[in-house]
Parts: sequence; structure tokens; C-alpha cells
Amino acid sequence: MLQFSKLLHHKGVKITLVTTLFTYKTILHKSSGLSGSYFAVETISDGYDQGGVKEAESVEAYLKSFKQKLSSSSCPVDCIVYDVFIPWPLDVAKKFGIAGAVFFTQSCAIDNIYYHAHKGLLKLPLTKYDQSKILVPGLPPLEPWDMPSMLYDFGSYPAVYDIVMGQFSNVVDWMAKFLPLITIGPTIPSYYLDKRLENDREYGVNLFKPNIPEQMKELAWGLRSSKCKFLWVVRESEAAKLPKGFILAHEYVGCFVTHCSWNLTLEALSLRVLMVALPQWTDQSTNAKYIMDVWEDVVEHCIIERIEGKRGEEIKRKALEWKELARKAVDEVGSSSKNIDEFTKNVVQQKAIRVLGEM
Repeated sequence: MLQFSKLLHHKGVKITLVTTLFTYKTILHKSSGLSGSYFAVETISDGYDQGGVKEAESVEAYLKSFKQKLSSSSCPVDCIVYDVFIPWPLDVAKKFGIAGAVFFTQSCAIDNIYYHAHKGLLKLPLTKYDQSKILVPGLPPLEPWDMPSMLYDFGSYPAVYDIVMGQFSNVVDWMAKFLPLITIGPTIPSYYLDKRLENDREYGVNLFKPNIPEQMKELAWGLRSSKCKFLWVVRESEAAKLPKGFILAHEYVGCFVTHCSWNLTLEALSLRVLMVALPQWTDQSTNAKYIMDVWEDVVEHCIIERIEGKRGEEIKRKALEWKELARKAVDEVGSSSKNIDEFTKNVVQQKAIRVLGEM
């Protein structure tokens, strides 16, 4: 969302980034991405400024505070772009008669699955005992464990103005045929696409937090047995789970182990970074399906395969292709740049129509 705000600002749009005071204090004010920003960051107090939403009785507190902030704004608001995980801003947009655009931060594959689940087109709940492949239009055949965890383990947007996707058009051509999608990704700092050193391995170091000590040990021995040099960064609280005597190397690696969150997956596609997928929950299993195609359950084998051999070369070639597609998408004449222009134009037109209607 922060990168999208910067892109809109670059197009001449006046931007205000709104978040709760708790979120700002814990995350945003420490972010280097805000340094030198030319748009405002507003905070709303929900009465739970120390603990955030986990202390809140309901989202009504957030809704009321956001309405007050919107009403007291010295600059008229023409459009609210909100994260899909907090759908209540759409109620605010409808109340004030302004445009609302939902920002989807997961992949189109995940959104497609949720759409079919919401419409009752998927037989739920899914279990590991289901024998038949799950067929969803536009997606490869899926196993139950390839699905988002909330469907495997067991909102519509009727007033939405547009659906903004944090990925690029080459990924979602088929889905745009039946949904009003605007692809504006990859929403990562342009520095990484423009200035990143050739074959820079440092970016590939990633934080991964296994759930249980046994998983931590299995991952550790898989890395060690691969005979590849690696740097493994862990939280201090996780260090005790490492096997006794385990040695962490400190040199850069040719790929990294990831839990497959969508933002990281998209960045890796954009930057030609190779991955070993170990998904945990939510959308990560489906993302891993796309990353790996066929799941490999041995970390040692996956690492060697990506660094050495013919398949490793093929993976690197494919990664380079995705990097070039991403670079073209965010170019000044690329699909994402054009879509942002079109989005901005439509917001201005919506404002003009609303003003004429009030005359």
C-alpha cells in the first residue's frame, strides 16, 4: 500500500495514508520507506493505542474513528483505497458518497479460489482424504493441501469501484475477463528493479520461523546436508531449537527458504531470486504450488537442484524471464504504469460526476 501511494503521488495525486496510532507507532514510523515522503500520514485513535485490534471490542471503534477523521479533513477525499483484510472502509466510502477501491494483497489465484468458495462452487470443507483433484478455472489441478488453509483446515464488495491488484498483468490476463481488475504491481521499491547488482545474493536472505522444534531441526539438517554455504537468520527466541553444535555459515546463498507469503513471492519473481518453499498457512500453500509446481519434501534435494545441474539452469532462466516481465510492467509505458494512469483518470471522472450531481 505504501509503494502504491508513492506511485499515485508520482502521477500527481494528493495522497494521505491513514492507519491506526498503534500500527504507526509499532511499524510505520520506523519504516525507511517513509523518509522523504511527500504525502501525509494520518493516524486514527481507536482507544486501543497500546495493543491494537486484539484489545478492541469490535471494528465499530475503528469505523467511528475513521469517519470522524474523514469528516474533519481539510482536503476533500475523492477515493478511499483500502486493504481487502479491512473491508469496513467501504462503508465509510458509501456513507460519504465517494469512490472506494479494494487493494488485494494476495495473488489472483487465491482471490479466484475465494471467489469460487464464496459462490458455493467449491465443495467445502476440504480434507486430506479427498481423492479427486480440485479444478478451478484458470488454475492448475490442485490437491486439498495446495488450497488456502482456511478452506483446507477448516465479503463480497457490491459497492466497490475498482479492484486493485498488487501484481502485473501477465499473471492475470485470464481473470481480467470477468472481474474489473487494475494490475499495478509489482509494488516493490523501484530501486530493487533499477539499481540491484547483477546476481546479488544478499537480497535472498530471508527470515523463516518454523512452528515446532522438530521442524526447525529438520530444516537445519537439510541445509547442512546440502553441502551448500548459507546464512540463516533466526529470531533470538528460535535459536534454542537448533540442533546442538549446529554451525551457521555467513556467506551468501544461491536461493533461500521461504514461507511463501505473496509479497515475498512477487518480489522474488521480480528480482530473479530462487526459492525453496516451506509454506505454513493462509495463502502460502497455494503460492508454494506455483513456485514449486510439484512439491519437493526434502530441503537438501531442493537446494542442490536450484544451485547445480540442468534443472537449476532452467529455473534460473525462468526466473530471468519473470524479472524482465516485471521490469516491463512498471516501465513508464508498461501495463502497470498505464493502469495507474487509468485509475487516476477514473477517480477524477467520478469526482466530476458527483459534483455535477450535487449542483
